[in-house]
Amino acid sequence: MDAHDTPQTRQKLISEALSAIKKTIFLPSASRECIYDEFDPLLLINEYLESNLSAVLNKILDANSAMSDSDFVALLKSEATQIVGSIIQEIEDGFIDGLNDVLPFLKANISALMQAAAPPAQAGIVQMMGVPQVMRFVEVANEDFKKNPPKK
Repeated sequence: MDAHDTPQTRQKLISEALSAIKKTIFLPSASRECIYDEFDPLLLINEYLESNLSAVLNKILDANSAMSDSDFVALLKSEATQIVGSIIQEIEDGFIDGLNDVLPFLKANISALMQAAAPPAQAGIVQMMGVPQVMRFVEVANEDFKKNPPKK
C-alpha cells in the first residue's frame, strides 16, 4: 500500500463495486420460471460477494510489482474461478434444471454488467465480443472449481 492505497480507499472501492453490482444484476423474466418458489439467486449472490469480494480485491491489489505478468494473470484466473464456481455452487440447486438454467441467468447478468461498465457508444460491441468469451470462461471455471473445490 502507498499513500493513495489505504484501507479506507480500498473499502470505498469495494463498497462502490458492490453497489454497482447490486444495481445491475437482475432476475431475467426467462429465469423466473426456472427457479423454485421462494428461491432468490440475487440474494445469495449478493451475500457471497459481500462476504468474499473484499478478500479477493485485497489479494489482487496486494500483488506486488515484482510479480511476473503470467503470475498475475494466474492469480486473476484463480480468484475468478473461485468466485464463479462458488456462486454457481451457491445457486445451482435453486434452479429447476440446475446448471442448464443457471448459465442463461448468468449470461443475462454478465451482459448487463458489461453494458453498464462500457461507454454507451461501445456497449454493443463489448457485449457482442465479450459475453461469449466470458461465458466460455464461466463454463471452464465451473468445471475447474468442481474438479478442485476449495479446502475448508
